[in-house]
Amino acid sequence: MLIHLILSVAAAEDFSGGALPEGVNVQSYRPAMDSTSTLWTNDSLRAESGSSSARAGMHYAHLPAVYERGDGETTALVSGIWQMDVIGTHTRGPLRIGLDVPIYLRSVSDLAGNETGMGDLVVDLRYSALDRREAPVGLALSGRALLPTATMDSPLSTGLSWEAEGVVDAELGTRWLVAANVGARFLPSVALENIEMGNQAYLRVGASRAFSESAGLSLDMAANGTWGELSNPKALPAELLVGGYGRISENWMLRGGVGGGLSSGLGAPAARVVTGVSWQPS
Repeated sequence: MLIHLILSVAAAEDFSGGALPEGVNVQSYRPAMDSTSTLWTNDSLRAESGSSSARAGMHYAHLPAVYERGDGETTALVSGIWQMDVIGTHTRGPLRIGLDVPIYLRSVSDLAGNETGMGDLVVDLRYSALDRREAPVGLALSGRALLPTATMDSPLSTGLSWEAEGVVDAELGTRWLVAANVGARFLPSVALENIEMGNQAYLRVGASRAFSESAGLSLDMAANGTWGELSNPKALPAELLVGGYGRISENWMLRGGVGGGLSSGLGAPAARVVTGVSWQPS
């Protein structure tokens, strides 16, 4: 069962007065740049040198951040997010550079109202150290910068921040792929009412099962926690996504999935719906 609990978090300011926390992004989902079958978990498979890929995805998150006051009244810091991501990558040898352009088609908040605008641009560089087609496991290292390009008043931007990530994956026979991403985020410190937001550790685990050469199912679990706040459930959002994928031509692929929060952590939504299309040469 997917569970969502109303969050008991707030900025030091009184939300009833119209203040929103700055430096906090309650949109935790970002489509994987390199996955061949999973929705959220990156895999290490190296594309052909000189090749490029592109993908566009749409997703909706329901109630990712709700503040509950002592009298039981609630305020939706963000009650719904409709977002599109446009992603492009290019590979040269073992190096791949990628760009993710997030566009908030509509963000709904009790305080900020309805907004449309840009999110934080993501520039991602990955080095593929081991190819799982030639080694028992695949291994890649990536680093990314999130640039402060957001135009929203809602808590959907961390400002300038950085991530470092290790990717390991393996093929189990001809049908199964398992992958894990372990990383660290370096974020500005933000003091909320009952949690301290800042540098984080994160984990994503994904698996997929192919039913043919062109279609299959996937499962992704993702969680993150603020260093020093790992014992605080409000600072430990976790999610599950169940999805599927299908190649509709030699170069085009469709993906989609549904899921929701497994914890009451800030950013874990009651429900999430994901869909996307990618130009991904086979």
